[in-house]
Amino acid sequence: MRCFVTVAEKQSISKAARELYISQPAMSAHMNAIESELGAQLLVRGRQTHLTSVGEVVLHGFRDILAAYEQLESDVVDAQEREYGSLTVGFHGPVNWLGVADLLAEFRRKHPESQLHVLIDTWANLLLQLQEGAIDLAFIELSEVEGLTDLSWELVKEEPVCAVLPRDHPLAKRASVSVRDVADEVMLFPDARISPRFFHALHDSFRNAGMKVENVGSGNHYEATITLVISGSGISCMPASLHSGHGDTVACVPFSDLETHMRYGIVWSRKQVNALASACASFMCSHIQ
Repeated sequence: MRCFVTVAEKQSISKAARELYISQPAMSAHMNAIESELGAQLLVRGRQTHLTSVGEVVLHGFRDILAAYEQLESDVVDAQEREYGSLTVGFHGPVNWLGVADLLAEFRRKHPESQLHVLIDTWANLLLQLQEGAIDLAFIELSEVEGLTDLSWELVKEEPVCAVLPRDHPLAKRASVSVRDVADEVMLFPDARISPRFFHALHDSFRNAGMKVENVGSGNHYEATITLVISGSGISCMPASLHSGHGDTVACVPFSDLETHMRYGIVWSRKQVNALASACASFMCSHIQ
């Protein structure tokens, strides 16, 4: 069919043969076979090759069939990506942070033939891997991605920053605390490299509220920071979702005068998003509470 359409468009068997990288005798044989199969003369051969009236009908029919086949090929690729593709999702947090593990399990049940991979890393590293094409989707604090035109994102949750205190700390049973209440404490921040833009803004918020941020320690991961809090080395600050699972050993008390919130989004590269990743992003955005 494609040979016949090309002959009709080029008005030449030899030109069509060159276009499709086959020999002229082979192209002529294709045309003869089509005419024989349909039982009608389709071409008037000469210095230029013209279509007969029947050939015009066949040309329109072949074009429709080829267009339908190309659409079918596209639909098959989309279906394979959606049902059988590979998906790598990254996040930073506890194992079932924001219920992500349970939601991925539910999504996996809806797409049983897909291959699912999960990566836990810092937001900064997840951002780099998104841009390099190593992962498909990532949950990232959105201050890290704002202004980056190669990425798209959807907000999934916003949380205030809380004071994380040992359970026996005098402030642990308070409904809220102010920055002044903890101004003399050793503040243990997670390593700023986890999310450079966010922690720069957070440090500024503490300074603006009267705390000397220089009086700090740090852990290289939120779990390490919580371990330092449990050990009595100081207090920390993070959203409640990042210390879930440690409720028996630490208390999470909201700050009453700290404006900085963490805003989590699901982020993907505009250059490489596939049907499976799009389906997963939509599913997560609609289900995370």
